[in-house]
Amino acid sequence: MTWHALEALEPAASATRQLLVPIRIRSWVVLGIVVFFISGLTGFNPSTSINLGDGAPTPMLSVPAVDIGVIGVIAILAIAVVGLGIALLFAYLGALLEFVFVDIVRTMDIRIRAFAGNRLRAGLSLLLFRIAIGVIVVGMVVGTILLTVLTAGIFLIFLILAFPVLFIIAAVLWLVGRFTIDFVVPIMIAEEVGILRGWERLLEELRTEWKQFAVYAIVRIVIGFVAAIVVWMGFAIVAIALAIPTGVVAIPVVFVLLTTVGEAAAIAIGVAVLLLFGLAVLVVGTVAVQVPVQTYVRYYALFVLASTCPTYDLLEDVRDSISAPPPSE
Repeated sequence: MTWHALEALEPAASATRQLLVPIRIRSWVVLGIVVFFISGLTGFNPSTSINLGDGAPTPMLSVPAVDIGVIGVIAILAIAVVGLGIALLFAYLGALLEFVFVDIVRTMDIRIRAFAGNRLRAGLSLLLFRIAIGVIVVGMVVGTILLTVLTAGIFLIFLILAFPVLFIIAAVLWLVGRFTIDFVVPIMIAEEVGILRGWERLLEELRTEWKQFAVYAIVRIVIGFVAAIVVWMGFAIVAIALAIPTGVVAIPVVFVLLTTVGEAAAIAIGVAVLLLFGLAVLVVGTVAVQVPVQTYVRYYALFVLASTCPTYDLLEDVRDSISAPPPSE
């Protein structure tokens, strides 16, 4: 028996080289924008809280009462709404660009706007699906915490005993998320259907080709582990490469400012340099490291889908360009 998850390793690499080589800066930057959104964003949401106790105040530690008033409450709500809106916008762009990325790799035409217009509803469908899954996960976590607190920790013992069941639930949720991106999104493009119909099509294939998809899941875990190591090493190399010239230029400047202008200016310049350095590492690392890794992973999933379910083959043109054999019926 032929395992498509193993067969697809080599053609995915060939297709990745075909798309990315020779290196064209504009094309890599465009792909970097797409990859930045689809590979996951980490949001920093700092919050501060003031805890005013009932103890006797001391001259050094007394904190005056703060009455934020109606205007303050409105301002806080406005900031929260704006923050939520920005988070939803970024999440929607991430969902939309999942489809754009598939369009790019299957056509080898590296453009965003040309494909995005046709995928607006599909992107919204994927976003709503992700929100639904997220609500389920958050609900489970919050419910677990509440039950643990209300039962004085007794529920935690139950969780430890039920660890195998929880592991299965976590694995199922991972598979749902992974298969949605790797298979349902391409099916939605091929069939021009919504995400629920896409999952219906995939479930039909899973019933008949479950062994192929099981092997894919295992191989995909290994690929993900290797890809994570490559990305971390790549970002480390980028950081070191950029740190040397940044340090050579910035350290003398900060030292001069510290001895002439003052500590405040030196600290301000130092913080600005660190922020610019972090931004440079993020941009260069995303373009130089994440782009080839994510491109390979996406081609790999599409080749497996094409071989396992030829009805949803989106890589006919790509296969011709790399002289790969067609999927067997």
